[in-house]
Amino acid sequence: MQQAGVVIKACKACADQYGVTQKLAELGIEVISIGEAFTDMLKANQKILITEKELRMTEKAFQDYYPDILSHCYGCGRLNEHGLQIKSRWEGDESVATYVPREYHMAIPGYVYGGLIASLIDCHSTGTAAAAAYRAEGRAMDTDPPFRFVTGSLHVDYLRPTPIDGPLEIRGKVKEIKGRKVVIESTLSANGKVCARGEVVAVQMPDSMLPGGGDK
Repeated sequence: MQQAGVVIKACKACADQYGVTQKLAELGIEVISIGEAFTDMLKANQKILITEKELRMTEKAFQDYYPDILSHCYGCGRLNEHGLQIKSRWEGDESVATYVPREYHMAIPGYVYGGLIASLIDCHSTGTAAAAAYRAEGRAMDTDPPFRFVTGSLHVDYLRPTPIDGPLEIRGKVKEIKGRKVVIESTLSANGKVCARGEVVAVQMPDSMLPGGGDK
């Protein structure tokens, strides 16, 4: 197609989510921020066909609102180049994230290591807790004071072996918001089948955990 003069571009958010950004670049496919591309197309009066899922992927993820000082978590920190860097977004009353496991996330050939599953549920849930706290106060996630949650407890039930050869979808629902505590119920699915369920009690981060926060 490229040899025939067809210009191919890929959505950066989607490519990052599926871990193929570098591979696309090697193929000569330009990886761009799709929101900017939409703006240019609309200005040029071009027609755009897009699915609801693709549109959602252009939205800023919960984790992208975290301040830099709180963006180094192995599971969700956008500044941790060695981490999972998961991205969670609202889909109605549920939160959704997609992650493609790498070969080194293997437990036994063909299946995902259970620790990865727990990490995905954990970080997706704490991100959902933060987003839910903003929603409960009727505030946008870029307003102050910021909400950041840490794990008070994590419970995971492994329902079936999780295949490693495709994307994993994590969905969260708010079970309870009470004071500084938010309880999130999550599922992790592969190929449309729920492989694990989890419940996280997320607690608003105390100031003492912040660099220079002191003992409070």
